[in-house]
Amino acid sequence: MGAVLVIGIFTGLAVTLYSAYSKAASRSEEEETLTSVLSSLLQAKGRMETLENGESFVLPFKLSAGGRTAGTLWTKVGGAGRMGFTFRGKEMGNLTLVLEDGALIRLSGSPDLLSPPSLLSISEVRETGQPRWIRVDVHHLVVENYELQLASTSPVSLRFTCTSNNYTVMPENGRPNRENVILSLQDWVAPEHGEAWAQYLSYLASVLPPYYRVSADPAKLELTILGLEDLGVKDILYYERWTRIRVEVV
Repeated sequence: MGAVLVIGIFTGLAVTLYSAYSKAASRSEEEETLTSVLSSLLQAKGRMETLENGESFVLPFKLSAGGRTAGTLWTKVGGAGRMGFTFRGKEMGNLTLVLEDGALIRLSGSPDLLSPPSLLSISEVRETGQPRWIRVDVHHLVVENYELQLASTSPVSLRFTCTSNNYTVMPENGRPNRENVILSLQDWVAPEHGEAWAQYLSYLASVLPPYYRVSADPAKLELTILGLEDLGVKDILYYERWTRIRVEVV
């Protein structure tokens, strides 16, 4: 009887320890997959920002954890277009990583901006040590191709190809072409990502020099740049660039 009891206790302990080990191992594998996908998306983001027309690059994506599919890699068209990875974890729960107009966003509860886009940059043109004009560059990165969904237990590779890279607005003869600039994202980005984009616009308004006269309206997803001078004076060199990218399985 005592021997049977000892064996029973030992068996129960072994099952408990194995279960704990199994969960820990599963969590470790899921963390490895998420880290790998995050790294691939960050690399994609950085390299997409510098692509010229006709150029391309290939990146690997690990979509499995512990021999099973860990989620779905996808692209969607419309607006800025976007690509992402929807993770379904046994131990870590579900979340989605999204690359949209150069921003890397995490969806798990409230949207969270993991890496800001290169969407907007502002610099000064100075004369005799004082700012005379400001230069505003808006650079849109558009995922433009058919929609795809991909799940696999083996690593996959995606090719990113720049189909066009053009300035649609730029100054003539090096002279300012705008009195002010309004950057509106409300009808451009996905509504479910709005909170992350609102955070980004509010951050820009808070860190740019006050004399640029920049304000954000998070509810409308708008950023307004009034420039250095009063209404009626063009003192902004405004550049608008569009890079369109096709994503496909190699």
